[in-house]
Amino acid sequence: MMTIKEASRLAGVSIRTLQYYDKIGLLHPTGYTESGYRLYDDAALETLQQILLFRELEFPLKEIKEIIQNFIQLFAEFGEMKGHSPEEQEVQEQVKKLQEYISEHFYQCSNEILSSLGEMYAANGEFTANIDKAGGEGTARFAAEAIKVYCGR
Repeated sequence: MMTIKEASRLAGVSIRTLQYYDKIGLLHPTGYTESGYRLYDDAALETLQQILLFRELEFPLKEIKEIIQNFIQLFAEFGEMKGHSPEEQEVQEQVKKLQEYISEHFYQCSNEILSSLGEMYAANGEFTANIDKAGGEGTARFAAEAIKVYCGR
């Protein structure tokens, strides 16, 4: 965990910017110190990097917020499906929805790229933590398995 001052320095943004992002619901701190200072973990810093990328691409803050919330919602839905088999049609439709969302908002997401993303979701600490935060423990691994089925590997 790092303080708002440390996070602002690391990301190259002002403390005021981080406070504003919190105020508008774009990036909430992970926690607070006993004195009430904002604290940020690695997952929050990763989200901040995504926000800054979208800002660099001149996306309005409102649209950035929607993109991030919708992406989180996709993984929350995967979390609700964890009791199902990754091969089930409903789960495979969710993978397709994820692929289409990535293609629409980020970059053209081929099956090859999606397959690599699935591997990262299950193997990368920060990706895994963020996805599991959205859908509950084991969501990243489940999504990765469903993606593997979808991509035919």
